[in-house]
Amino acid sequence: MPPPESLSEDARAVWDRLTPSLIAVGVLTPWDTDAFVIVCEALARYQQATKLVNGSSLRRLDTMNILAAPLLIAIEIQVRIVE
Repeated sequence: MPPPESLSEDARAVWDRLTPSLIAVGVLTPWDTDAFVIVCEALARYQQATKLVNGSSLRRLDTMNILAAPLLIAIEIQVRIVE
């Protein structure tokens, strides 16, 4: 199944990595393409944000309602999308 042209470069890498095994086990069909595009883009954004955060001093500040780092919020959102 060819990837949609609208995929970002990083999402295309996710698509290329996951698609063969998902098709092989019958989980991914042409009917699933739109939802799978969302998953690929979310995973790509998650990977990008994680790379930026790793090794930095950014931390998620907890229940005090202190402003959290925007990249950490982006990571949390992408994880929720994939769940």
